[in-house]
This record gives sequence, C-alpha cells and structure tokens, in this order.
Amino acid sequence: MRFQFVVLRADWFLNSSRPLPDQHDPVDLKRVLGEDEYVARFFRHVQEKGGDQVEIASKMIIGTLKWRKETGIGHIAEGELDPDLRDRCVLYSHGRDVDGKKLLIFNVSRHSKGKNPEENKKMFMYYIERLERYVGFKSHWRSIFADYVGLTHLRCSREEKGGKVSLFFDCNGAGLSNLDIEFMQFQISIMEQYIPDKLNYILVFNMPWVLNGKKLVFLECDFFS
Repeated sequence: MRFQFVVLRADWFLNSSRPLPDQHDPVDLKRVLGEDEYVARFFRHVQEKGGDQVEIASKMIIGTLKWRKETGIGHIAEGELDPDLRDRCVLYSHGRDVDGKKLLIFNVSRHSKGKNPEENKKMFMYYIERLERYVGFKSHWRSIFADYVGLTHLRCSREEKGGKVSLFFDCNGAGLSNLDIEFMQFQISIMEQYIPDKLNYILVFNMPWVLNGKKLVFLECDFFS
C-alpha cells in the first residue's frame, strides 16, 4: 500500500498544473504529501470504479484541491455564515447513525427553497469542513453541555479524525415550498466529487407522500442507502 501512495502522489504531481501554494491551499498540499490516510481515502473512494485506480484517484485529488482553493472551504469562518440560517438550525450536526458516524442534518421544514442559495451552500461546506478537521472538546462533559444548552455551532463536539458522516434529510413537516432538490443534490455531489470516502449513509426521514416521487432523484447517487 505504501508503494501505491508513492505512485499516486507522483501521478498527481506530474498531471496537475504545477501544484504550488499560490494555486493550491498550502494546508491541502501538505495533507496530500504528508498524510497517508488521506491519500488512502481517495483510493477507497474510487475503488469500485472501472479503469486505472491510480489515474482516477489522481484526477480526483487534482479536482479536489482545485475546488478547495476556488471555494475557500478551509477558511470559512462561523462569523461569515448567515445568522438567520444559523439561528433557524436549517443545517446542523447532532447525534450519530447506527454505525456511530456523525449526522449532518438538513431540516427541510425550516428551509425556504430559492432563498439565499449561496448562503445555504456556504453553510453546508462550513459544517462538512468542521466535521472533517474539528479538534473538539477535550472534556466529554463540555461536549454534553454544548448540546444541552443548544449551541448548535459547537455540536461537532468530538474529534472525527476524518471519519465518515451521514447526511440526514429531515422532511418531517416539510411541504413543496421547503423541498429543494437542487440543494440536496448539491450536498450529495460535493460528497461524491470532492470529499473522499466521507459519506456513510444518506437518510431521508418522514418524506410526505405527496413528495415521495422525488426520492427517485437520490437513486442516481452511488452512495444512497
């Protein structure tokens, strides 16, 4: 496996357009060059795809680093988020799935379709990045306290160490004015294209019968469970 890391890094370096700090985030460059587990996640992410696994993983690394630089995902601060979205808890992290993986919850009934789409995307990227690299509380009791008092922005409370995350679409009480297929697809596409081996499950809770036909949209995603 160590040899595969060397081959993949060499292929990525040769095929990328000069992976330099001014074109890529230095933190991301350091991670690709220095963290074997992060590189292994690209291998695992593409292992079921046909073709040359090294080439496919290399292309994903190139695309991921470019996307991260363009979006600035690694530098989105909590203070930049729309306070209305944050206060309404449209997106938040709380609880874990049956495998013990963190849940990122999209509360569909609190979402207004078509309103501030870029702010919604920014908040999603913020939480995904937070779950990816959050250092976490040293004290378990401080973590419990944060949940108890409702500090939703601190609910990514334990260090995930790059562990997987499940997307939870809570449709309880949602109507047509809330259902935003484009935003849901955005969340799934980000996980599929740029966050390697991160998605555990996609869970849809209590979707109204009038919206049931919309669930077919998610069947196009390789990670649907």
